[in-house]
Amino acid sequence: MPTIEQLEQTIANGDDSVNNVLILKLSGEFELIQGAGAGAVSHLNYITRWGTFDAGNDYVGKDASKDKKHIKKIMDWAEEAWNKYSKNGHTKIQNPTS
Repeated sequence: MPTIEQLEQTIANGDDSVNNVLILKLSGEFELIQGAGAGAVSHLNYITRWGTFDAGNDYVGKDASKDKKHIKKIMDWAEEAWNKYSKNGHTKIQNPTS
């Protein structure tokens, strides 16, 4: 199950000087694929992903991890996607905001 603490740590460790894609893995952990666009994760099996966090937009890094609104928006969708995955086993669930 995804946790807000693990999300905040993942976002804090991100490098905002490169593009990033955030995925929610089958284990319930978040992973940030750095230096990648959305197409770079298409071969992976994940529960859901977010749109590309373009370099320089402050969606990753220490400051981004402290942005409560940003973290809540990610977490809200992560919990919804996790519940769908837990119920029916579907993966690559489309994020309506990405």
